[in-house]
Amino acid sequence: MSDLARTYNAKGRYGEAEELEVTNRVYGEEHPKTLTSMVNLASTYHDQGRYELAEELEKKVVRERNSVFGAKHPETLSSMRKLLATYEAMGERRENEHKVLADQIAELETSAT
Repeated sequence: MSDLARTYNAKGRYGEAEELEVTNRVYGEEHPKTLTSMVNLASTYHDQGRYELAEELEKKVVRERNSVFGAKHPETLSSMRKLLATYEAMGERRENEHKVLADQIAELETSAT
């Protein structure tokens, strides 16, 4: 996470860098508050059409939530769906990733019941 904050800082995105760095430092990278901050920032990027940035954060959140909660946990599945929406918005650039993730979500949801 601090690498991401450094990247934001290098790009002149100081507010975002500071928020992520402080949240990470106070709570730790796997803490729900840190992950929620990342989800919120990713949603902002998605809404702005900045899909590559949203994708980067969403992938990280999926990995962390999977590690903390497990693949079938509602928070993990929710994060996967957000990443899926970003892939969908990116169109052909992420068509393969979209299909793989959609299949994975369907399998997890089916096996969770």
